[in-house]
Amino acid sequence: MRPTLHPQHLLTAVLLMLASLGLQANALDAIVALVNDDIITRSELDSSVRETAAQLTQQGTQLPSQAILEQQVLERMITNQLQLQTATRLGITVDDATLSR
Repeated sequence: MRPTLHPQHLLTAVLLMLASLGLQANALDAIVALVNDDIITRSELDSSVRETAAQLTQQGTQLPSQAILEQQVLERMITNQLQLQTATRLGITVDDATLSR
């Protein structure tokens, strides 16, 4: 005897597969910039934007639009990453005591 395929079971299976795909998509962090061999992810950018917005608000500075703020923060993150890469390539290191000064 052949088992019958119930539409409800098929629908449940499809929904479970789609839900698992959605969870996998959320688990992946989108890449917003590639700086040579390093990446900047969406979550890193979002975190930096939140920190920058909080600092500007605390200083009483009017915030630019979200798009402009994101662009400026991303440009700063790229510049910082390039500087770190250059320092590493040149063998430049700074110890904690020097940073504290």
